[in-house]
Amino acid sequence: MHSSEAKTETSIKTEDDLSFRVKNPKGRQTDEVSMANGLFIVGNKRSGSTHLMRLLNLHPKIFVSNESDVIWILYNYCAGKEIKPYPHDSPGGMEAAMKKAGHVLNRGLSAHENFENFQTSLMRKGFLKQKGVQKTDLAYLGDQKPYQNIDPDLVPFILDNVRSPKFLHILRHPFEVVSSSMNFDGGTGGDIWNGMGPRDIMKMWEVHERHVLEAREKYNLDILTVRYDGLIGDTMDEMRRVFQFLEVEYSEDLLETCRQNTLPNFKKIRPYPTTASQLELMRHYDLPADFNWVNRRLIPALRRNFYKLKLKFA
Repeated sequence: MHSSEAKTETSIKTEDDLSFRVKNPKGRQTDEVSMANGLFIVGNKRSGSTHLMRLLNLHPKIFVSNESDVIWILYNYCAGKEIKPYPHDSPGGMEAAMKKAGHVLNRGLSAHENFENFQTSLMRKGFLKQKGVQKTDLAYLGDQKPYQNIDPDLVPFILDNVRSPKFLHILRHPFEVVSSSMNFDGGTGGDIWNGMGPRDIMKMWEVHERHVLEAREKYNLDILTVRYDGLIGDTMDEMRRVFQFLEVEYSEDLLETCRQNTLPNFKKIRPYPTTASQLELMRHYDLPADFNWVNRRLIPALRRNFYKLKLKFA
């Protein structure tokens, strides 16, 4: 801790003069150490991870940032490497997070202490479209970054450096993921999917879903799969499962608020070419590969209208 190694505690201040008292590197700690555990959304993009993040943040004891790239940042920072954008993702979140909270990083602190300070700073100041909030006694701090949080190089870093991490695996049908990715950013695909066709995006979907399966088996992850169709179709039941998995208290009013903040985003499903290994993975998750006209168009329309009726007469 440079010249202050003899001190028993470290104080870090943000731009807003907010002070965080943390355990010092020698192991002594104050009585104000945060007990928040890690919470990470994993899987594939264009699968509902942003909506899941928003619903989680309705809970007073949970804060999940909207793609701060905090794990990728700390993975490089703790190794003394230059913090460059993650190679398989858009750089916007990381750059905005470093601009907002990069000044709280401190080489005299552990990775977990830096994780807490970084995320708490973003929570209190506001980040991207998230307004600043003053939550206290958090049960969970985390990030919504589906690709990065299940990267084979980053999962061990999370397990070694973040307190009691839990993972939420957001799962959406790959055909819907393909369509959503290709339609992203006005149909350009944005930074990630620009110039990619359905076969490329299906391959990307498979890569990240296999990362989930492999990490689950290798590390016995504390992980819950949340299906996108359940999240938007049976929001209260799905969020009840999530809060029970996280072992946090919740009320029926909170579940109702989750429902009221969810739209029936059921889309017409267009089939795309699949490989044998992709079909095997889809069967593993009980995701259909063959769609007739009824399943492609009629069922999504009926589910969308039924959900609107439930909201209207609730």
